[in-house]
Parts: sequence; structure tokens; C-alpha cells
Amino acid sequence: MNRTATVVVAGLWAALPGRPLAAQHPVEYGLHAVATFATPDLVAGGGYAAVRSGERARLALTLAAGTADGDVAFRGELLGHFLLSPRATHGVGFYALGGAAVADVESTGDTQGYMVLGLGVESSPGARSGWALEAGIGGGFRIAAGYRWRRLP
Repeated sequence: MNRTATVVVAGLWAALPGRPLAAQHPVEYGLHAVATFATPDLVAGGGYAAVRSGERARLALTLAAGTADGDVAFRGELLGHFLLSPRATHGVGFYALGGAAVADVESTGDTQGYMVLGLGVESSPGARSGWALEAGIGGGFRIAAGYRWRRLP
């Protein structure tokens, strides 16, 4: 398919009624800290980005750098969240999370992949910003905390 045909098809697809454009999905970004308690223990901080693909569904990516038993370490996570009260503008909202993580310890060159499962609580999930706390498993017992800013439609 040539470039003009691709542009026309993409434009027609975007114009179809009943299909939200990607820009209409709520987007979140923020700061994130994570700690895992296993061998080795890991503590890291970094960035968070997410998109709500549906009313109760969120896909989140975190990238963090920190330390594991005194060595430089990195951790990345790709998690799906199931929000129980996505429109709450006051109080807290709970969510379940699951996905995958990869951690790398620089001095040993040891890279490990993990499944992640847990529960989270966040302040005002339907508001423009709020804090979040998570607990679960994924490379050992996993806890995380962060602050998120949201661009809601």
C-alpha cells in the first residue's frame, strides 16, 4: 500500500463513530519508587507512565534505577491495572495489578525476569493527581509508592 492510501485509510478509521481516538484516553505520568525483598534486595526510583485503555483498565510502564546490595541496578515493569473505582474524585480507589518485570544488576551482569502480582491503593483516581501505594510479589516481596499526574478527557 502506498503512503497516500495509508494516510487515507488511517483518516477514515479515525473518523469512524463510536471509536475513541487515542488522544481521548486518560494518560498518567509520575514518579515511582519500588523495593523488592529477596536475594539481592533492590531499591530503585524513576518514572511512571500509563494509559487507561478502558474505564477500569490501565496499562502502566515504570523504569527505575537504584541499588541492589550496593551494586547499581535497574528495574522495568509493564503492568496491567484493574481499577475498582476509576471515577472517584475523593477518597481512595483500590486496584489489582499484574504483569512482568525485568531487573538488572550492573556489577554481576545478572538480568532476571519476574511475574508481578499485587494490590494497590491510590488517592482520587478520577482526579488530576494523587499518590499511590502497592504491595505484592515480583522478584520477592514487592512494595512501591509514587505520585501520579493525570490528563483526563
